[in-house]
Amino acid sequence: GFFYESFISAVEAESKKLGYSLITLLSGDDPEVEIQNIKTCRQRRVACIMLCVTSKSTDQTIFHSLNSLDIPIIFFDKVPGYLNSVSVCADDRAAAAMAANALLKKGMHKVFSIFGDLNFSITKNRLK
Repeated sequence: GFFYESFISAVEAESKKLGYSLITLLSGDDPEVEIQNIKTCRQRRVACIMLCVTSKSTDQTIFHSLNSLDIPIIFFDKVPGYLNSVSVCADDRAAAAMAANALLKKGMHKVFSIFGDLNFSITKNRLK
């Protein structure tokens, strides 16, 4: 989507200015591939891991183990809600309020909503 493309392009541009290269690894929303990608980053001794957690991740113990590494972890978009971590994401509460207000202005009062996994801050914040 547009968010990911814009975010990755901006990070790559800033990384180049500082003499770094950006390595992008895709999981295809597969938790096993996500874990392998994290292991690859550790093996390659990257300077930082920027991670958008797959929505299918149910066992998030790997993210707890990342806290013990000397590699900074920055979560973006989908952030495990229980971790005290650095993250980059939209203002989830404001986005939810904006969407609700737009529907109310159109006279829609009976709205069904489906939210994601409660382990992610994006879901918790939008439910508030």
